[in-house]
Amino acid sequence: MAPGSALRPCPACGTLFVADVPSEADLAAYYNSAYAVVPGDISEARSAAWSDLIACAERYVDRGRALEVGSSSGHFLRLLEGRGWRAAGVELDDRAREVHARRSPSIPAYAGLVDAREGGWDGLDLMVALHTIEHLRDARGFLRLAHERLRGGGVLMLTTPNGGSIVRWLAGAQWEWWTPPAHLALFTPAGLMLALRDCGFEVLEVRTRRGDANGTASNVVLGPLRAMKRRTRGTERQAISERSAGRRLSGIIDGVFDPLTGPLRRRAYASLLGPELIVIARTVAA
Repeated sequence: MAPGSALRPCPACGTLFVADVPSEADLAAYYNSAYAVVPGDISEARSAAWSDLIACAERYVDRGRALEVGSSSGHFLRLLEGRGWRAAGVELDDRAREVHARRSPSIPAYAGLVDAREGGWDGLDLMVALHTIEHLRDARGFLRLAHERLRGGGVLMLTTPNGGSIVRWLAGAQWEWWTPPAHLALFTPAGLMLALRDCGFEVLEVRTRRGDANGTASNVVLGPLRAMKRRTRGTERQAISERSAGRRLSGIIDGVFDPLTGPLRRRAYASLLGPELIVIARTVAA
């Protein structure tokens, strides 16, 4: 399955799922060839946004033991540690874990959840998955596993592309986050809340924001160009310089339109229509 493949909506909640879930082997081949995440320096803006997420979680749970799933090179874990948490990460990418080991030798990083459990990371106070659940073949299975690993009253914090956002409706398959097989599901707020409750969680907070997304204007304007590149490139890895150029062009377009749409954008985010979905939930007794 190549990027741009079809997603189908759930008739009950509107969440979009890939029509045919790729096998583990196909996904492994894709991530080792076409998908590239290069651990680099984190901007001050993103670091501040992540600190805000931690502060949100701390409204519901005392500082203790935290595990981040999809921890990349460990920047979010370092922020947790700096706020007094005992932290560890789970990251499948060997390259990212190597960078993590160099930058954060005091924070353990494991190749999988089983390894983390064997390392003593169970009965957790907090589990975090930032833009991770949309990549998983079995999202509900992950939520059930998270429920098992958290202590009673432990908190799960998720961020993910919002399949119910205005920009998803406007840009459709040309949206920057409509990218199967990298993204296998685009959850709506209703869909993710339903899945969490079915897996034994109490939903504490739901909100949307812009997050890591480009603006609505640049997504709509540049969408056709993005679609053309997907058709011609297939699963070929995109050069870092091309992604940076695309970000710069998006920044120019959004710099023109954002000041004109500020009040509407804030109202949309408050109505759970922003591009990035944030959900915080707590385990409840079965």
